[in-house]
Amino acid sequence: MTRRVNKYKHEYSKFAADPIFATSVHSSIPLDASPLANRTSPVKVTQLPSQVTESDMEMNIIDNVDISTQRRLTRSMTSTTRNSSSSSDTLSTSLRLSSSNLKRRRDVAKQEKEEEVRRRRPQAGQSRHIFPSLDANTFGLIQERIAHNLYHLCIQAMLWNQTSGRQAKPVFFKLIELYPTPAHLAGASLPALTALLQPLGLHNIRAKRCILFAQKWLELPPVAGKTYTRKGYPGPGSEEGFEIAHLPGMGPYALDSFRIFHRDEMRGLASSWLGEGSDEGFEPEWIRVVPLDKELKAYVKWQWLRKGQ
Repeated sequence: MTRRVNKYKHEYSKFAADPIFATSVHSSIPLDASPLANRTSPVKVTQLPSQVTESDMEMNIIDNVDISTQRRLTRSMTSTTRNSSSSSDTLSTSLRLSSSNLKRRRDVAKQEKEEEVRRRRPQAGQSRHIFPSLDANTFGLIQERIAHNLYHLCIQAMLWNQTSGRQAKPVFFKLIELYPTPAHLAGASLPALTALLQPLGLHNIRAKRCILFAQKWLELPPVAGKTYTRKGYPGPGSEEGFEIAHLPGMGPYALDSFRIFHRDEMRGLASSWLGEGSDEGFEPEWIRVVPLDKELKAYVKWQWLRKGQ
């Protein structure tokens, strides 16, 4: 700063000592002797004070320096602000575009996933099971595993009512573990059984029905040759009776399941629902069943395909 002040001092001294600018406009110097004589317009000359002190010179120089510095700082700040504003706008625009693109990609991915789920979801009335090979030993229904135990078969039918097999299966195995026979189930605690069936929904109704089922079983156990009719089954006005139709909770699904997987064994016509150990000319019960449940319907269709090989 000191060097700059000294420099301006020196320049100012030379300027003040110049005789051309030290005189007034009415100076006696002829215009043609002036370096500016060839100009067509008059030259305005600022008259300077004859006495310029050193302190005045310093103040002038300092003021000029401060003004120049202030201007430079102002320009720099304006440029920085403009650049910052431009960068901020660009960043904001980029963020908006990125957010918009991300949202669009998410929407597209969601639509593709929903479309895939709809494509894989079976239509109403169609089984979720993939048809196994006709040479396979089983279709994959739980009834094939428990077909030889009528009590288990009836409990399974009640638990599968108005719920999915995936939800009901763990509850079913827990129930038959705690209550392995109708006698155990008949003496079950209603609150305990209700808590066990709670994941399936309608647990209060299911629990009461299971206990009534077991009590009725003990009172009138199902036996071969003793049949009971059920209104509307297997068709309107039908008078055909079945061995478990009198038990509470035995609706069309339970009766279809019983006929397909256990009735031949109960009546002693075969050792299984597939006709094993039967006499020549035996016709299994499942052939006469026309189920409404989509899983049983798929199973019967699979059996017909195997029979027609």
